Amino acid sequence: MTIGLGVLCEDAGAIVLVSDTRGSFPKTAVDPNEFTGKQYGFYDVPKFENFVCVIAGKLGLAHDISGQLGSELKRVSRKKTIYLEHIQNAVDNARAHELRRRYDWALRVQCFGLTCSQLLRGRLPKGPLDEAAIKWAAAVCSAYEFRVELIVAGYLGNTPVFLRASEKDHIQCESSPGVYVIGSKGKVAALDHLNKRGQNLTHGIARTMLHLYEAMEAAKQADKYVGNPAYYTVIFPGKGLWRLRPRSYLLKGWASAYRNRTSTLSLEGILPKRQLYQQLFKWKGHEGSRYQPKL
Repeated sequence: MTIGLGVLCEDAGAIVLVSDTRGSFPKTAVDPNEFTGKQYGFYDVPKFENFVCVIAGKLGLAHDISGQLGSELKRVSRKKTIYLEHIQNAVDNARAHELRRRYDWALRVQCFGLTCSQLLRGRLPKGPLDEAAIKWAAAVCSAYEFRVELIVAGYLGNTPVFLRASEKDHIQCESSPGVYVIGSKGKVAALDHLNKRGQNLTHGIARTMLHLYEAMEAAKQADKYVGNPAYYTVIFPGKGLWRLRPRSYLLKGWASAYRNRTSTLSLEGILPKRQLYQQLFKWKGHEGSRYQPKL
């Protein structure tokens, strides 16, 4: 179980992503793993070096899909011009690839070795499938739970790519309010908090970071399967990909100062943004360290 958040802010001029690091083993006596990676970059894929995929659900399945997505994006990167639809198709192709593999295995296990290929053709090696067998196989596939969610984000030039894929549902691409939440039941508490704060794509990055910090804490309080947050990932068009420590004293200070305040509007000033940038852009050798902001 897990929690993953993705937010558009700065009038779509920045994307912030965060997830927790707990890998749980429900209904067993096994203790959780507190160092589970749930954010994947595509550093080896040309044109997609600053894209990130946040995962939730069954981790083995999610890892397979994110790996296949890397292969799909490599194919897309060979195109002279890349459009949003190409990336949407890459996400859907990665999901479909892994879903079919699992359908095939479910059929082999529950239908005496029947394969997806045989079901689609309606034929076995020595004759046709009868109607009852086809209905049984279709029911097995329909009942299969595809428990995985993804947030895929980055920029094509100055245009944001902000996608959410949940289980077998159609892929989402929504720029307003610019908030995606995935994961276990803690995601309800996180989304509820973001809505109470009125989070949307017009908010500045400092204000947004506080809201995400608070939302992660709300999810952790509401769901025992949600662990500590990983690094906050921030993507800017033309400025690269950056990360902020989850236990930043700056965020802790803001959270304390605004705990009992209904409005966070004062964080839209130049000083909070300057303070955040000083924390965010201070690492040498970082993914986006060639960009040196004017503070």
